Amino acid sequence: MAKVLFLHGWHSVPGGVKPTFLADHGHEVINPALDDDDFPAAVRTAQTEYDIHQPSVIVGSSRGGAVAMNIDSRNTPLVLLCPAWKNWGTVSKLKPNSVILHSRQDDVIPFADSEELVTQSSLPPETLIKGGDDHRLADPEPLKAMLEACLSAKPMATVPTFGVRQEGESYKDRNAVYAVVLSEAERVAVVQGPSGHYWLPGGGCLPGESTEEAITREVLEELGRGIRLIDQIGEAVQFFHAANENCYYRMQASFFTAELTDELMANAEHELYWLPLQQTNTAFFHDCHGWAVSRAVQQFTQ
Repeated sequence: MAKVLFLHGWHSVPGGVKPTFLADHGHEVINPALDDDDFPAAVRTAQTEYDIHQPSVIVGSSRGGAVAMNIDSRNTPLVLLCPAWKNWGTVSKLKPNSVILHSRQDDVIPFADSEELVTQSSLPPETLIKGGDDHRLADPEPLKAMLEACLSAKPMATVPTFGVRQEGESYKDRNAVYAVVLSEAERVAVVQGPSGHYWLPGGGCLPGESTEEAITREVLEELGRGIRLIDQIGEAVQFFHAANENCYYRMQASFFTAELTDELMANAEHELYWLPLQQTNTAFFHDCHGWAVSRAVQQFTQ
């Protein structure tokens, strides 16, 4: 049976019908009390319980669904019951291993909110399971659907994670893409920042921008060059603090092997620098960049 972190709704309390139903069917249920008035405090409590217990599935009911979406749950699957994501928090997309249970007759959180969430998360329609007669989802049919969703939930493939998440800090999500351009002289193309640290060419994706569009734009802005993607290296998560913005980020970065295709096409923000591979373990601002270079070298030598 699963270890379940159950996050209750607004003005609900631990030990309600739904967590009790899961416990009665053999699950180990962690059911913390969440602050009703201070949403960031509720998120911190949930994050602490997650970090301590490492559950195999997270169930979030209504406001608890919004809490579940706003914690760093890594590869742990989510089962959300009428999630109130529009009412609380800043996260507006779901990861792939998520399921939503919602009643069309819900008069508290509109069913259309869950339809919108699935659509903008680019998830299949079957992510949203329809059932129940009201917002509580405490009747036999939705309780059984919740139990089945917990039993069938599977973790996503583990994504390498770098950096240290600072306790008590709020992190903004950032999607980014970077290119690993290797030379025959055992060097990699990089740009250098004012701090003296190095970055791979690339950067953050704009809303609605594909990874290919983002890396093409970023390389043109940074180096004034065109680029051709060769193969995907993988993805990694990097926690970091941007001092110039005084902001903490959780960056989900995609990496590609690539080659520069043109001479200087536009004014460049940075000078192209070729960093010796033996320096890549310590020279990068983001540890995940060194990881990506190592993976690219392994692919090249196989």
